[in-house]
Amino acid sequence: MKKIDTRGITYLQAFEGLEQWYWGTDYSCGDLYEAEEVFRSGEEFQPNRLIFVEYPSGQVYEPMQAAKGQYFGEPSCIDGEIYFLFVDFAKGVIGVYVFLQNTKAMQLHAEIPISEVEDCYNLKIDGSPMMVTRQGGENRFQVIWPEKVDFA
Repeated sequence: MKKIDTRGITYLQAFEGLEQWYWGTDYSCGDLYEAEEVFRSGEEFQPNRLIFVEYPSGQVYEPMQAAKGQYFGEPSCIDGEIYFLFVDFAKGVIGVYVFLQNTKAMQLHAEIPISEVEDCYNLKIDGSPMMVTRQGGENRFQVIWPEKVDFA
């Protein structure tokens, strides 16, 4: 047994397809869509934290911190790589980042104007090859990046 100091993040999840990495977030304002709703209403919200925990060492990595008006989406493992969304609502940008497992750093993989999506409802990284998708309440499935596709 190891004590892992996550500074308040109480639940860690394993990545499907990776045995040596876990992740956790504090959901300070709910999920990405709920943070967007709060931002659009003009209210301030606490940015969330996203951590990665290496197994078996228990080492915690938080190589990127959100500031006011920013929020992390849920990470995904695609083809052995860890990707996550980082939305800067104030700047109107959705960043697709990759966590570099060897150096424990983040690298920007793609940047998408937030105007390219109706909203952040069910916005996530999915598939192989990797893509940014969204399934809205209007029963539509949309691929946002790397190319735009929309169907019922």
